[in-house]
Amino acid sequence: MSIGKSVRLTLSFKRESDGLPVYFKTIKFQQDETYNVEITVRPVIPIEQFQLQDEKISLEKINKSLDPNALTYAGVWKTTGFPVTDKNKREQLEADNFPVE
Repeated sequence: MSIGKSVRLTLSFKRESDGLPVYFKTIKFQQDETYNVEITVRPVIPIEQFQLQDEKISLEKINKSLDPNALTYAGVWKTTGFPVTDKNKREQLEADNFPVE
């Protein structure tokens, strides 16, 4: 991808236990939970994996988007071993190592 072009990345998290989406002003994850993650990328860029909090999430392409200029991927992410934070205290999530094919 050449410099100056932008990519739109949309992340969606749903708890595996009940299928409900995670949404608040700040995203709140439960400890020791498994989440189904969907990543939509515009424009189309092939992605093999995504790393969140030092855990590599293997991704599979799914046919969800009706937009021909977008690709959607799905994977599973677990919060096993995450520390419980006090009320009004938040931990920042690190997302990096976003390798593309």
